[in-house]
Amino acid sequence: MRLALYLVGTALSAAAGTFGVLLGGQVLAACGAGLFLPTATVTAAALEGPERRGGAVAIVTTGMTVAIAVGAPLGTAPAAIAGGRATMLVLTGLALLVGAVVLAWIPPLRRPAPPGRGKRGSR
Repeated sequence: MRLALYLVGTALSAAAGTFGVLLGGQVLAACGAGLFLPTATVTAAALEGPERRGGAVAIVTTGMTVAIAVGAPLGTAPAAIAGGRATMLVLTGLALLVGAVVLAWIPPLRRPAPPGRGKRGSR
């Protein structure tokens, strides 16, 4: 869901004909990205055993940090060559690719039962 929100936002930004539509697309993309990081962090931790959870979380947060630091300058290259719309199209394609990888490689996770549920006499 979060990645889909980012995907819709970047696609909307790429297709924007007015500044208002571009701004709306960017807001959607930002919301999707902002919601994706906590979900990815929790998912990485849940997929690893207790002894490797810290490393899994470190990989996710390092990946996001590197993406921000490297992605901003790299995003200007397509914009300089083909315009800002090209950058949004590249990001939309990358979001589609990442979505396919997530669907193919990340197993569905079950939510643990809340504490105290299912025990006799508990409220």
